[in-house]
This record gives sequence, C-alpha cells and structure tokens, in this order.
Amino acid sequence: MKRDPFYVIIDTVAKEPAPRFSLRGIVLSKQGALAVIEMPDGNVYTMKKGDKYMGVKIKKITPKTVILDIRGREEVLNVWE
Repeated sequence: MKRDPFYVIIDTVAKEPAPRFSLRGIVLSKQGALAVIEMPDGNVYTMKKGDKYMGVKIKKITPKTVILDIRGREEVLNVWE
C-alpha cells in the first residue's frame, strides 16, 4: 500500500518546552569534574556526570563544555572565555 502524498497529518499537540539551563562554571579536581549550573527556577547546583534533574541528564563534562541529554536530544553548554 502506497502512501498518499496529499494526505498530511499535522501534529497539533502542544509540546512542553525543554527547561533552560545556564552553565555558570566548571570545577575540575582529582575526584572528577563538576558543573555549576543555574536551573530554570534560579537555583544554582553543582552536578557531576550522570546526575539528573527535571528529565535532563549530565552526559559529559570537559574543561570548557557540559553536554546534556534533554529528553533524548543533546545540548552543549559552553563556558565563556
């Protein structure tokens, strides 16, 4: 059965926007790296690789970036130089 090219399904379901996070800094130590992240509610937390908050997971922390997994989509936060 072939698909009708003139039959279009429009997704009208409102999608909840992903929360916005701000990278405030990165702390490097012998025990590992920590990301200093400002949450959407204005609170600031230190988080390590693997930590989760509001459906967002810290995938990787480098000296200049933090890679987040936001509902299956990757987002990179950079430290300003």
